[in-house]
Amino acid sequence: AYFGAVVGRVANRIAKGTFTLDEKEYHLAINNGPNSLHGGLKGFDKVLWIPQVLSNGIQFSRISPD
Repeated sequence: AYFGAVVGRVANRIAKGTFTLDEKEYHLAINNGPNSLHGGLKGFDKVLWIPQVLSNGIQFSRISPD
C-alpha cells in the first residue's frame, strides 16, 4: 500500500524496531509484525505537506522535528 508514497525517514524495515547509534539504543513503534516499517505508525505518507505552486510545477515541503 506504499506504492508512490513518501514513506518517511526510513524506507524499509528496521528489525525488531530497535537500532543502535553512537552506543545508544533506540526503540521504534512496531507496525509490521515484529518490525518497524516505513517510519512507524505515522510515516510521511500520513502527514500534511505544505504545497507551493511554481512556474514549472509544484513543490511540497514539510518540517519534521526530531
